[in-house]
Formats: sequence, structure tokens, C-alpha cells
Amino acid sequence: MPMLVGTHVLDLLVEDKVVVELKAVKELAEIHSATVLSYLAATHLQVALLLNFGKQSLQHRRLVG
Repeated sequence: MPMLVGTHVLDLLVEDKVVVELKAVKELAEIHSATVLSYLAATHLQVALLLNFGKQSLQHRRLVG
């Protein structure tokens, strides 16, 4: 079952511990990180992965809230 955060649905929640946000954009922007950090604050979780499949090779960020 998807986890609702405010009016947003998390892309993935792993083991009720790690938020995973999936993107397919040319480049990750600060707004993407800010969004994920707000998800961490709303869920009271500590770790998130931001994954971007929009480039030739996977782009990723690990965020800690």
C-alpha cells in the first residue's frame, strides 16, 4: 500500500526505513533534494535515496534528515 505524505505519495518506502524517490530528468536540481528532505521530515524517517534514471548513467544522492 502506498504511503501518503501530505498530498504526495512516496515512490518507494523500503522496510519502513528508507524513502526512495525516482526521477527521470536531465539533471537533478536542488528542488528534488528539498522535496525528499520534506518527505523525511513528514515521515520522521532519517534516510532517503534520490535516484535519477534520466541520464545515460544512474545519478543518485543519499539524503539524511
